Amino acid sequence: MQGYESIINRVSVKELINQKFLTDVEVWTTKNPPKTENIPILNGDHNQTEASKVVSENEVISNALAEWKHKAYNLKTLVFACDIAHSEKLELEFLDLGIKVKSVHSNLSEKQIEANYQLFADNEIQVLINVDMATFGFDQPDIKCLLFARPIKSLRLYKQMIG
Repeated sequence: MQGYESIINRVSVKELINQKFLTDVEVWTTKNPPKTENIPILNGDHNQTEASKVVSENEVISNALAEWKHKAYNLKTLVFACDIAHSEKLELEFLDLGIKVKSVHSNLSEKQIEANYQLFADNEIQVLINVDMATFGFDQPDIKCLLFARPIKSLRLYKQMIG
């Protein structure tokens, strides 16, 4: 094999968990999941503009936050939102629960985004809501809960999000 000095063998997720490179997870879902079957697929994933209309409904947000309160109320949480409007609505709902929360999205200045990441890293806030900002290459090892408040169709994207 000209040009290659070694072959890297494939390692499974389970092997990486056993070797402590990844953390084993528990997955929970709401008893009343949103109706996502009519959301159009765009580039292998749900169209987030259309998905936002579904997951921003009060009942859907209430169901998601009720499950989060039941399972993860005291846990450091990273939330994945569809779009900025959805993120802002989620942020208000967390604030109503008395939870310290901030968002990161493209309407914020770079300075504000970095400040919000730092507040999260320093445990000054418990929940960080992101819109496609903390999806790729984000590393915060002390996160205890991921809340997928947006639907995900793409397995590749899901794997990126769970890190």
